[in-house]
Amino acid sequence: MQNKMNEFIFYAEVQPIFAFWAKIVQTYEISATFATRKTPKRQQNGYYKR
Repeated sequence: MQNKMNEFIFYAEVQPIFAFWAKIVQTYEISATFATRKTPKRQQNGYYKR
């Protein structure tokens, strides 16, 4: 029984770390998506090319 309680306490402490790590990875993926998104090239007169 004591061993099961120790496992529970361990997972209860580690879970927020995994949640924090997942949030960092998610933020990185969103940033990478915006960084690689193609934007229309502006012409010299300032209008977007169609």
